[in-house]
Amino acid sequence: MARLAIARYADILRYDADLNQLFALDLASAPALRPLDLGELGGLRALARADALAGQIGAGYALAQAAHAWAGRPTDARRGQLIQAAQALGELLPLAGALDALREKLDAALLAGQDAAAVALDWADALARRADRAARRCGGHAASLVLPDDRVLCWGLGGMPLLALLAALPAAQPWPLLLVAGEQAGAAGLLALASQAGQPAQPLPDIAALAAAGATLAIFPAIAVAEDGAAVCPAGAGAAIAQARSLAIPCYLLAPSGPDAAAFASASGDPISPAQIGAIVTDRGMYRPAMLSRYHGDAEAPLDVIPLS
Repeated sequence: MARLAIARYADILRYDADLNQLFALDLASAPALRPLDLGELGGLRALARADALAGQIGAGYALAQAAHAWAGRPTDARRGQLIQAAQALGELLPLAGALDALREKLDAALLAGQDAAAVALDWADALARRADRAARRCGGHAASLVLPDDRVLCWGLGGMPLLALLAALPAAQPWPLLLVAGEQAGAAGLLALASQAGQPAQPLPDIAALAAAGATLAIFPAIAVAEDGAAVCPAGAGAAIAQARSLAIPCYLLAPSGPDAAAFASASGDPISPAQIGAIVTDRGMYRPAMLSRYHGDAEAPLDVIPLS
């Protein structure tokens, strides 16, 4: 069975240090990557809406690109330019302050006469490695939820955890039918990837048509989750979850790195109450919202952390 052309964050974002060029997934023609300049932020904004971590990784690469381009300028000028660039990029991300630590690292590197581009690149590469591992494990756990005859409501691109879920399905198992709703660019990206893989997917431009579409379960990306099971999801997902709940369609959230109080407090999007969610899938297993506080005390758990029936 054909598989997705995307399996890791490097398939969405890549920085070529020799060319000093950032390449990002073009959602309109996925899985193609296209060059992305620092002054051209629309593509990165669309990726951040589809996958919050992709936005942070891309912002790190963009700052590496900027630091490299400005390497010959006076230190004070570079400091000011990188601070401004980090602030502009941070405004694209659904997590306020997501680049604060990186901005401080870059400023310290410049003051110490170090290579700020290398610092930004190392930061983004390390984040991508951690995110890849968490997404693979999260997707592997979530794959156990999906049966071949399911009709799965997805939101936008769904992010790397959803793509990892699809990649984790047994090779002999047909894909479920994906019903793709949500932000237009992200939805177009998932539809393009499914088409490229020869797998069934159809757009659902109006969430009110969900009943007629016959969805059997719904899977949404979480921007951030709290230990009590509350979550923030991409804008528009809240109405879709409410509609799915009214039709008795079980809803699951993908939150690869588990609960994070600081990220939850600074996240922008639709607030989701624990009562709206059947389970939250993380890299350590699946949790009922009321049990999510156990995440930090668990090891990387097997798939049967909780019964879902």
